[in-house]
Amino acid sequence: MSNLNALDGATLNQLDATDLHCMIEKGISSLVAYLTGEYAWNSNNYSNASTYGVNVYLSYETNPTYANYFSAEQGSDDARAALKALESQNILPSRGVSGIAVYFSVDYDVQPADEEKIIAYFNAIVNEFSGTGYSVGMYGGYNPMNSVKNNCPGVVTFWQTYAWSDGYIHDYVDLYQYSNDNSICGFSVDYDQAINTSYAIAPND
Repeated sequence: MSNLNALDGATLNQLDATDLHCMIEKGISSLVAYLTGEYAWNSNNYSNASTYGVNVYLSYETNPTYANYFSAEQGSDDARAALKALESQNILPSRGVSGIAVYFSVDYDVQPADEEKIIAYFNAIVNEFSGTGYSVGMYGGYNPMNSVKNNCPGVVTFWQTYAWSDGYIHDYVDLYQYSNDNSICGFSVDYDQAINTSYAIAPND
């Protein structure tokens, strides 16, 4: 599984129309946008992506790189921050075929002892998102993804990274990150394969 058609990267919020055209010419049809922080997309970024027919997945991440980051309390805080960002950008759930999803990250090599905290974190997010019309997604490696899928039924879409996955890929992933630290059209990016875009912001909407 390595068909390049999607990208993620911190500086994609700096894309202009020329950059988007360059990426589209190279077969890119989907991008990942950060919802908050210094790399967050603004309304012009979203508008340009829509105009050029590019799907946009949404990522929320602050510093989920160690076990003690994760707790039910942190999950609630992160969910509220993500929902506030969605509201501020006027990103409505209906802009995705299956309802816009936000992918919350588990960005480190998870050990079995950590999984209980991660499950509590995601169940708290699901609780905050309940009734909003938005969907909850997860980014991470193979094993914690399996734990979340089995223990957090409200998490409905998954973005798997090849990192910490030992070559295994779940058959239910909607987005797969298969290579880091690449360059395309002058931007430092990770390569992804978009498999199912129904949880992304659909273009021309």
